[in-house]
Amino acid sequence: MSITTHLAMQTYLIRKSKNAECSPLPSLVVCPPTLTGHWVYEVKKFVLNKYLNPLHYTGPPPERQRLRSKVKRYNLIIASYDIVRNDIDFFSTIRWNYCVLDEGHIIKNGKTKLCQAIKQLIANHRLILTANLFYQVVMRRVPQKNRKPGCGFYYKLRPRGAALNSIQIA
Repeated sequence: MSITTHLAMQTYLIRKSKNAECSPLPSLVVCPPTLTGHWVYEVKKFVLNKYLNPLHYTGPPPERQRLRSKVKRYNLIIASYDIVRNDIDFFSTIRWNYCVLDEGHIIKNGKTKLCQAIKQLIANHRLILTANLFYQVVMRRVPQKNRKPGCGFYYKLRPRGAALNSIQIA
C-alpha cells in the first residue's frame, strides 16, 4: 500500500479510537511480512504514541511467545498473514476493535488455512485494503444485502468464467 493509504488508515484508526467505547480494545493490522516493518515505522513517524502505540508482532516462536505478554500494553498490533495463521489460537482469544487486512486480495481462496484462520478473528469492525483493481470492482458489485454480518471483508470467487455479480461472501 502507498504511504497515502497508510496515513489515511492511521487517521481513521485514531479518530475511531478516541470513542470511549472503543478505546480499551486493541486493533490488528495483518499484512504481508515485507510490509509489517513499514506499518510500524509509519505509525511511529506520523502518530503520537498516546493515540496509536504499535507492537511489531514478529519473530521465531519463542520471541512471539514473549511478545504475547506485552500485547495488552499496546493498542495496535501489526503482524503478517503467516504469523496470524500460525498463532491463530492466540489471536482468536482477543477481541479486536478493528481488524485491517492490508493487501487483502491475498485471502481470495476461502478454503485455504490462511482464510480459515482469518475468519476466526473476532473484531468489532473489519476493513480490507487492496490495490488490486479487480477485487475493488468485485467487492463494489456485491450487494450489501448479500453480505453476511461479521464477515464484511471475507469473500470467495465463483469458478472462472462466472459473471461478476455471482460473487458470494464466504
